Amino acid sequence: MAWVLVTGEDTALYLSCLHVLRPAGYEVVGAPDGATALQLLVDTAREMVVLLRKQMGRVDAVEFLCEVAPNEVLRFRHTYVLLDGPPSDSSPELQRYLDLLAVPVVDTPADLSDVERWDDLLEELAVAARAQGLSRLALEHRQAFVARYRALLATGHAANPPPERRPRQRGRVKQTPTQNLLERLWLGHDQVLAFLDDLTIPFDNNQAERDLRMLKVQQKVSGAFRSDGGADAFARIRGYLSCLSKQGAALLDALETVFAGRPLYPAFA
Repeated sequence: MAWVLVTGEDTALYLSCLHVLRPAGYEVVGAPDGATALQLLVDTAREMVVLLRKQMGRVDAVEFLCEVAPNEVLRFRHTYVLLDGPPSDSSPELQRYLDLLAVPVVDTPADLSDVERWDDLLEELAVAARAQGLSRLALEHRQAFVARYRALLATGHAANPPPERRPRQRGRVKQTPTQNLLERLWLGHDQVLAFLDDLTIPFDNNQAERDLRMLKVQQKVSGAFRSDGGADAFARIRGYLSCLSKQGAALLDALETVFAGRPLYPAFA
């Protein structure tokens, strides 16, 4: 379960997070001011998503991040998100800490259309890191994107609250496609973001979809396989050609070697 810490005296924000995020699997806690929030982070061993405001009472965002920056436990255990935007309105000192700690700034309310642009930037960074021979994304980039991912999901849950159960209604309450997507992205966030820690994992699953496409095409054309032997033969031929294609082999030449009795075998790592 993820914990969300709401800082400041914005009671409406806290109650909204409590009402919407808790049913989605988040545990929401509040701190009336920045100083209390800092002490709570020091005392807890839990990882938290900390929702900051520029003015939080007793301690503002600059003073808060100034305390976090030199403390490695606070800096790397928790994920920080500044809810006040746009970033251009931030003071130079605050902007310096936002850059240093890779703290994303989210407008209130956040625009969910940012997801597509964020995905594009993530993919560009992953490609650049692979080109440099790195095995994983830099820590500062990873922290920023995980924080943004969590913030976007929290915003999505807030914008799409769970459906209410009608009186005497049985079974599971039907969710909208958006709610289903948010649930899968949250429950499967380790799988979605796996490429951040291992750049050999592709950014998307397009290749897997392409590998399955010809099977679906065959089903649409023929309806079904007429025998188990035919299905096995189709899968074996498609798998053989797919492996060779990924390794840059000429497929027609490869098929000729098969019929000549000297098959070209794919290279296995």
